Amino acid sequence: MTSDRSVCDLTATALARALAKGELSSRDAVEAHLARIASLDSQLAAFVTVDAEGARRAADICDAAPTRVGPLHGVPIGIKDLTDTAGVATTYGSALFRDHIPAEDDLVVARLRRAGAIILGKTNTPEFGFGAVCTNKLCGPTRNPFDPVLTSGGSSGGSAVAVAAGMVPLAHGTDFGGSVRTPASFCDVASIRPTPGRIPAPHRPLGWDMLATHGFLARGVDDLELALSICGGGDVHDPLSIGVVNEDRPVAVRPGSQRRPISGSRPSRAMSVHVSPRPARRSEPWPMWCRPRPIAAVRSRHFGRCAPRTSPTAMASC
Repeated sequence: MTSDRSVCDLTATALARALAKGELSSRDAVEAHLARIASLDSQLAAFVTVDAEGARRAADICDAAPTRVGPLHGVPIGIKDLTDTAGVATTYGSALFRDHIPAEDDLVVARLRRAGAIILGKTNTPEFGFGAVCTNKLCGPTRNPFDPVLTSGGSSGGSAVAVAAGMVPLAHGTDFGGSVRTPASFCDVASIRPTPGRIPAPHRPLGWDMLATHGFLARGVDDLELALSICGGGDVHDPLSIGVVNEDRPVAVRPGSQRRPISGSRPSRAMSVHVSPRPARRSEPWPMWCRPRPIAAVRSRHFGRCAPRTSPTAMASC
């Protein structure tokens, strides 16, 4: 497991397992994924911000730690640019917040960091998350990794492309009306939109809003289960959150996050995990109401139909 390509092709659970066994270091994993970003992101525009130096510092801390701090110890991830990350620019996809650097993490980010995840950067989104084409005045359009002429979908298009192209094995997203599910289907990755309240959002503008939720994108369902087990559970500042969490207890034994081992058995009933499998390529025509449109049919010229399943990593040699 020495080549950048082999490291970047690992799922999050496989990478976490390799790190736990000492088959590679956190710094090795971070450098491999940063190299993939440097190779492909100029073509795909998946990231608005890449915090390379911050990721390297975090990786060195993980490598120096006497024990693993959590199930994602040393695993690089991406965070959608709608969600606050302490010390890393968070623009919400808007030029109005070009220089905005939050002082603290959103709760979902704090839980991922606590589990040992290393944030490589912020993935692209339409301005304030409104739009099915992932572009804004700061970055984009985010292009489909299988055919850059086509769209990634939105609004978590940056996260979908980052996962599909091997820039990160796991990425965070948000979903109001399909914002993790649509780009996942366009970019041929797995995603989950949890039941609202499963992942607390204490800083949302409307306290009783049950429509939007955090979610995740990955190359395997096991990765989604792992991320949900880490980030799920109640929070006293979110009245609609599900479950009670004692933050002083290890992640794996907190109520409401009964995570199975990385190589273990089926998900527990307590998690209420349901992820639809990715469908095979369609041979019959799409129904008119959900048929992807050709690029020329849309003013932005960046919205296309679902892309063919050609390896995105082939672009690394372009």
